[in-house]
Amino acid sequence: MPVIAAREVEALHHNPARSLTERAERAYAAGSSQRRFLAKHGSAAAALVEAPARWDSPWNLAVGITAAVLTPRTLPSVGRVLDRLIERVPRAVGEKLAALGVEAAGRAGRRTH
Repeated sequence: MPVIAAREVEALHHNPARSLTERAERAYAAGSSQRRFLAKHGSAAAALVEAPARWDSPWNLAVGITAAVLTPRTLPSVGRVLDRLIERVPRAVGEKLAALGVEAAGRAGRRTH
């Protein structure tokens, strides 16, 4: 059975991110899209979205502080710094730095500007 997709619902396919910078940029865009979705669909859609993180853990504090400095303008340079840092630290630390950068970028993208 043939499948026909209308052109207006097609989406570009993006290859896997090759750097933390690219992953963070995608997370920021996803957070921004989430914010626009909620603005369009209102409080009924809010139940579909996670509750805002609390500041009661070192991780959430680190994510919040990092997100506070991320904007579309600062994101590439912060991502490049993290990319270089990850190469110089033990693997487990690098994985946490990557998670920090991506999660903070997503949170920053959800902010209203």
